[in-house]
Amino acid sequence: MDKKTKNIIQRIDWYTCIKMVLWCCFIVCLLIFTIYFTVERQQYLNYRIPGVEAIDPFAGMTVREIKNLINDGTITNSTLVLAYKALYSASLAKGCYLFTNFSLMTFINSAAPAPATDPTTAWTNRANALDLAYSYMFITLLIALVALVLQIIVVGVLVKEHHKNIKCGLQTKYATSSISLSVFKIKMYTDFIISLAIVFAFFNFLSTLIVISYWILNIICWSINKKVGGNKTIDNDTMKEQKSNLQYLAFVMLYQNIYTLVKALFLSYWGVNLDLIFSIILPIGTITVIVGLFIKNLLSSKISNVSRDMKNIGNTIKTFRTFYYTNKVDALSDFAFVSILPPMIKAPLLSGKVSKVDACKLMDQLDSAIKFIEQHYASDIKQQQFMLYTLLNSVTSYEQIQEMQDNTIKLEQYYQAKKLKKAS
Repeated sequence: MDKKTKNIIQRIDWYTCIKMVLWCCFIVCLLIFTIYFTVERQQYLNYRIPGVEAIDPFAGMTVREIKNLINDGTITNSTLVLAYKALYSASLAKGCYLFTNFSLMTFINSAAPAPATDPTTAWTNRANALDLAYSYMFITLLIALVALVLQIIVVGVLVKEHHKNIKCGLQTKYATSSISLSVFKIKMYTDFIISLAIVFAFFNFLSTLIVISYWILNIICWSINKKVGGNKTIDNDTMKEQKSNLQYLAFVMLYQNIYTLVKALFLSYWGVNLDLIFSIILPIGTITVIVGLFIKNLLSSKISNVSRDMKNIGNTIKTFRTFYYTNKVDALSDFAFVSILPPMIKAPLLSGKVSKVDACKLMDQLDSAIKFIEQHYASDIKQQQFMLYTLLNSVTSYEQIQEMQDNTIKLEQYYQAKKLKKAS
């Protein structure tokens, strides 16, 4: 690979662009699935004509016609059970509701006997299960579209940053060299929306398979980008940093889909609707609180904690300097101090790759970098907080610090020259 090509690969965040393409494919699959799901749902709840298992005197009537008769009260009590039996018979038409049965996992137990409960309960349970699955599918698609819009904005901002990097002659060998607070914030919100869309996708078995496919392709593309461009070209949104989040989402996926399978078994064999049972045990208000707390925790892990740590970065630096200035090497014997050290020092220290004396030299370099940022970004507090947060949480080597400082000086020189040119 020639130097020019390698430089282009290092400058452009290809992984983010590829992620957007994969997310587009994810949305296309969701959209196709939602359209087919909508058509089947209309047939299932309104238009499907009962087949050979139709019950007289409702043979040949559509589902909507039978439901209208029930709602109008024109059916006598003696034939009301037959009407619901006809509706339930229509819902069991084999080969007619492929997406619906697959989504609700009823394809696993398609040969199950009729529920032991009365036909009225059986039909109501199946209709409610279908409505719930469709609602989650629709919500997932809407959230995924919001995530796509944010990803498009991210790519647009990255293109703008790319041109600025070229114009200013900035080095982008390391991801931490980026000093754009706007890119960081947009990516942070985008990751939250993507995780939210994935969580809602787990409420449907087919959309779960789409998520798994997205994950597999995402990991493959990340691996290719890592080998071609090198690990240094990938920004903070790496698989390593997503590992804990990925494990959590995998747990939610297994839990939700196992519950869906168990619910399908109970519904088909015994006519028991577990959703109805849990709605009695946990009233709608409680369920709303639980869902709200889940979203709040997801928001905290993705955004709130980062924003809080960024605002409190000054206190973290004060604590670091208190230990460092007063104790120097001896401070490294204090567990509380070591626990707040940035990866640049803590990782090699805990792994035994550096001695306490060498770690103290790294602390000297870190303190100099902190002073550099405080001096050069004194007029922009938010940008200063972001730079210090990046320094204490993402930087892993002194080379990254040097590149960050070089880029800062080049930017200052560029804007100063631009200001003088405009004044003249």
